[in-house]
Amino acid sequence: YGVVFENGPGQRVILNPNKKQYEITLDPLGIEHLADPGDIVKCLEATEKYPANDLGIIALAKQAVGKAETSKDRVNNLAEFVADYVDEIQVNREQNVHETIVLRKGDCTEHAELFVAMARAIGIPARTVGGLHFLKGNDFTGHMWCEVVLEGSWIPVDPTLPQFPIDALHIRFPTNKARSYANMKAIQDMRIEILDIGYGE
Repeated sequence: YGVVFENGPGQRVILNPNKKQYEITLDPLGIEHLADPGDIVKCLEATEKYPANDLGIIALAKQAVGKAETSKDRVNNLAEFVADYVDEIQVNREQNVHETIVLRKGDCTEHAELFVAMARAIGIPARTVGGLHFLKGNDFTGHMWCEVVLEGSWIPVDPTLPQFPIDALHIRFPTNKARSYANMKAIQDMRIEILDIGYGE
C-alpha cells in the first residue's frame, strides 16, 4: 500500500498483522516523545527555507511573544500571532517565508513554515509535520502543523487553527519527506474509522 504511520508526539501506532491496517491512538498530552539531541540542533538551524537569523524575522518573533516569560507561553503567543497575522487563504504556488510576511496570506503550509522560522529565531527548536486533520462532516483532510521541543520532548502545535496543545484530531505522518509525501498522495484511498473516543478529567 505504501502508506506508513509511525509513533510520534501524541501518537501511538500499532500495525495489524495483515500489514494493511493501522490502529492509531491520539493523545497529545499523554503520549510523550523525547527529542534526540541531534534533532534539537538541526531544528534550531537557520536555513534558506527557515531564515531564522534574518533580523526582520527575529524582530517579528520578539514582537509576537511579547512579555511571555516561559517557553510554553512563548510558543502559545507565537502560534496565536501567526494565526492572526496570516489570513488563511489557499495558495496554489510555493511561497517562501519572506513572501508570507509581506503578503500576510497563506494556507496551513505557510502558517507552519513561518511559525518554524520565528520559533527558531528566538531559540525554540521547531519543525513542520504533515498529516491529516479531522473536519466537520466526518472527513479527514491533508494538513500541516508544527512540533517544538519543550523540556526535552516534542510537543505538537498548530499555528493555523491555532491550537497549543493540539486536539486529538491530528493524525501525524512520518517526518521523513518521502514517506510523508507518499501518504499525502494516498489520502483519497485511505479508509479511516474512529474506534473509540475518550475524555480526560
